[in-house]
Amino acid sequence: MWAQKICSASVIEMPGRDGANIISGEIARYNIRKNRTAADWRGHAGVKLLEKLKGGGNWKVGDTHQMGVFRRAGQTIRSGDQFILVFDDRQL
Repeated sequence: MWAQKICSASVIEMPGRDGANIISGEIARYNIRKNRTAADWRGHAGVKLLEKLKGGGNWKVGDTHQMGVFRRAGQTIRSGDQFILVFDDRQL
């Protein structure tokens, strides 16, 4: 999704060590908010869980969850884009 295509170990080492949950996912669908301004950088995505790397709560591989997605100016988010998500919510 970002300009950097490959994450080195050092880029994800600290959040990977400290984060309670780490998943790899894929954008199943992405919608930009209606009635948005030119500066608006939020959208909504259906995120498909590809793999639980650490924790992951009650998410199951293959499940799709809705979430807000932030993008950088000029960045395009497309279905099929993959990412790693690190989060601390132990209630999932």
